[in-house]
Amino acid sequence: MGRGKALSKEEHWWIVGLADAGLLLYEIERRTGRARISLRRVVAEERGPQTDTDTGKAGNAGRQADLSERETRLLERAAATGAHTATELKSKYGCKASVRMVQRMLHDVYFLVW
Repeated sequence: MGRGKALSKEEHWWIVGLADAGLLLYEIERRTGRARISLRRVVAEERGPQTDTDTGKAGNAGRQADLSERETRLLERAAATGAHTATELKSKYGCKASVRMVQRMLHDVYFLVW
């Protein structure tokens, strides 16, 4: 699949204006005849990336993770460098998760033999 014609400045600002007026992307797509991905790119360029709070939606639904991504990376790095038990890692880095949760997380790391 090839690329279409480049957007002119007029088209660019027309798309931004329609988006600011509250039209949905598929409605703008129908009016302009442009692909939805290019429209999304133009709108994101002008508005910046949207977060959940911008759209009015609640945060991530469901249960909170026991270990944050940061804690997970920290524990993986520490376990890879030395011979520590899960209890030592938990106490050393002050994780709120249980020792069993730390063991379970380390068991799933492909580069560790746990």
